[in-house]
Amino acid sequence: MFEERCYQKFPSPLVWWAAENYCQALGGHLAAVNTLEENDFLRDNIGNGWIGMKLVCDDCMARKTACGNIRCGIPDQYRCGLIYSPGYPTAFPSSVICLWTIEGAPGSFITLLLLDVDLPGYSGGACTSRVLQVRDRFLTVGWNTIHGLCRGEGEQKRYVSSSNEMQLAMLATSSNSDFGDSRGFMATFNVSTFSTSRQVQNLPDDAGNFYTLFLFYFT
Repeated sequence: MFEERCYQKFPSPLVWWAAENYCQALGGHLAAVNTLEENDFLRDNIGNGWIGMKLVCDDCMARKTACGNIRCGIPDQYRCGLIYSPGYPTAFPSSVICLWTIEGAPGSFITLLLLDVDLPGYSGGACTSRVLQVRDRFLTVGWNTIHGLCRGEGEQKRYVSSSNEMQLAMLATSSNSDFGDSRGFMATFNVSTFSTSRQVQNLPDDAGNFYTLFLFYFT
């Protein structure tokens, strides 16, 4: 609390306009530092930060007003990205079917984080329709839906793929009655590679002669 104003920190990085839209969806705005005292307060509670100027994240909906079959990630080009429903967070379309396929380089895996989910199909405290579906594919097996939801369920959901691909499908049809009250959804993804196993180095030539106590140094 600073001068009767509350601040909230989020661990997932977003581009400026996406972060501002996300804050507005939660009833706030990005912090604007106007005084030295406010700067000191934020620094003491959050720590130092930095702004990078290299484009490493893919905005999957950039310059798009509709969605069909969109590919995100693009192997060897982006290692993170942003996905959100058309019109998020103020103008959810009346009927929409979307599919986003996130693809990383061979040998990588996808981590998907659902930041905000507010979709049609919610009634009586539960989802009557799983409008948003998270899909995973294991090896050569087809796509499997590992989770379906229409609301954020109280916390940000994180999913890790079994391979270098993951899908998000949104199926919101005109049979849903609460389109006008829905923000939509926003998610981020990261593409990571498996690190090689750590190996013992500088092991003595006579190490095999001892069976009681071993001391290994990992680098």
